[in-house]
Amino acid sequence: MFFKREMRPQTVGAPTPSSKISKMNPSVMFNAANDAPSDFGSFDSEPERTYAPARKAQRSGAKFTKNLKNNKKALIIMAVAAVAVLAIIAGVVIAAFAGLFGGGDIKYQNNAYLTYESQDKHYVVANGKVVDHEFKGAVELIPSIDNEFAYVLDYGDEGIYMYILEGTKLTSISATPAEEFITASRLEPGVIFTEEGKNGIKYMCYNPKIGIEELAKEKEDPADFLISDDAKTVVYTIENNDGVRVPQIYENGIHDKLANKSCKPVAISCYGDYVYAEFEGKLYVIDLKNNNKVSPISNSDNFSAVLEMNVKGDEIIFSTAKAPESLTDALDGEFIEVRSYIYRHKEKKDQVVSLGSGFVTTAADATPEIARHKTFAGKYFE
Repeated sequence: MFFKREMRPQTVGAPTPSSKISKMNPSVMFNAANDAPSDFGSFDSEPERTYAPARKAQRSGAKFTKNLKNNKKALIIMAVAAVAVLAIIAGVVIAAFAGLFGGGDIKYQNNAYLTYESQDKHYVVANGKVVDHEFKGAVELIPSIDNEFAYVLDYGDEGIYMYILEGTKLTSISATPAEEFITASRLEPGVIFTEEGKNGIKYMCYNPKIGIEELAKEKEDPADFLISDDAKTVVYTIENNDGVRVPQIYENGIHDKLANKSCKPVAISCYGDYVYAEFEGKLYVIDLKNNNKVSPISNSDNFSAVLEMNVKGDEIIFSTAKAPESLTDALDGEFIEVRSYIYRHKEKKDQVVSLGSGFVTTAADATPEIARHKTFAGKYFE
């Protein structure tokens, strides 16, 4: 028997508040007071504009005197212009690399995917063209963060047939159908799934560059799978002989322990630099670039969820939820107290600032073309 599980995104969406939960805040703009100019504060003022000096028009009939002094001036002007051109080219190259490696916002691509059913058959449409493929059952589409590609899950009688859709090209992930689709990366193709083995269920990882590899076996009771959006890093937990869940990391074909604490991974950054994990109701950050250093996040007692994350993964919005202390308090009308915070991981000193009560996220309608922000500084929240 195979199972259809909803995809668990790497950056968890805001839960739907119940009637017992505090109302959301009205729209606000985050502007934390701070001494350091590189911090969140003071992002709501426009930078001072500079203008090139006005260029004088050349007088008509003026003769060009070819003397040494003028030639030197001309050479200096040409040299300055050449340097300026090189600086512009370098800036473009740097900007391109910044976009590729997490330096800028991730923006939506102009792609559209949809499914429909006609006469008991299911179809997939990409950018207005019907994909030439006969599906075996119901079809589910999961687009990437930026709509560059999409996963297609075909729920047939024998299991889940998984595909990657780029344009109208459909590429099969596995020759055999999966038992369960667990989760997937959302910037580059990568899937965690299960398949039937000779000795039980096998937990597998797919990456176009390395193919399909086994992550864990059923007897290890693996759970809590997360995969970075570049598909290069996988974290999960297994149960040891003492019944304690131990966090694991899989990267570059190597399995290793993620941390000594028995923590549960709850979010991983786009490029696998940071893992956020819950331990005894508190949120921690694990810096994979700094020998897996584990740091507690202040104000995260009664941790509830990671609501949003920036591109680099060093800024998150998270929530806490404190239930009434007793049944009597609940009957007296006390609600679940929900608060949201913005956290920024810094090398010297982390920052945590309250965004108020309720589940607070960035206002999507303020920047509808951005799929994921470079930074939350100067952004509106609601």
